[in-house]
Amino acid sequence: NLKEEETQTSNAKDYGTLRDVAQRIIEEFEELFWPNVPIKIGKGDAREAYIKARKKTSKEEILAGLPKYKDYEEGRSKQLDYRPLHPATWLNQERWTDVVPHKETTAEIAARYEAGRKGILK
Repeated sequence: NLKEEETQTSNAKDYGTLRDVAQRIIEEFEELFWPNVPIKIGKGDAREAYIKARKKTSKEEILAGLPKYKDYEEGRSKQLDYRPLHPATWLNQERWTDVVPHKETTAEIAARYEAGRKGILK
């Protein structure tokens, strides 16, 4: 976690290490985050938002949220009033923590329909 790393470096008064941590965060952004975002707009703002987000949480948590971001964008892009969710906004709003509702499979929809047709559902 970035906070732990910062505490360790500030306690040690080792400013070279703090610079190393900052450089590593930027490299994470460039190598792991940016290539995997579904919308590639506002890179500078996204980089700053990523650095800010990393002060709050781990790279693993942020990266684990990217599939939800991609699914969200794919679903929204088919709507007439579609406006992309910028990566910086996604980060600033801590959207990696979003709880996505379960999407029913075709089999689940068919089973629910059959149950309703037979009067099993109330």
